[in-house]
Amino acid sequence: MYEESLRMPFVIRHPASIAPGTVNQQMILNVDFASVSCDYANAVIPDHFQGSRFRALLEGATPDGWQNSMYYCYWSFLIWTGTPMSG
Repeated sequence: MYEESLRMPFVIRHPASIAPGTVNQQMILNVDFASVSCDYANAVIPDHFQGSRFRALLEGATPDGWQNSMYYCYWSFLIWTGTPMSG
C-alpha cells in the first residue's frame, strides 16, 4: 500500500459555512463522504452508516477524538486464491 493510493481528493463548496480556499489536513476516509453529504443536506444519517461526519473539520474545528488511523486490506489476493495474504 502506498500513501499516494490512499490520498483521495475531495472538493466541496458551501459558501455559507466553508471559507473559500479551506484545506483540511485531518484524515478523512471515503466512508465519511456519505455522512457529510447527508449532514449538509439536512438529511437523517442512517445508523448503519460507518463513516463519521466531518462538517466540523470543513468549518475549521477538529472534534475531540477525531480519527488518526485507519484499517486497510487489499483483497485481490484473497479473491483470486481464497487465501488471505500473510506477513
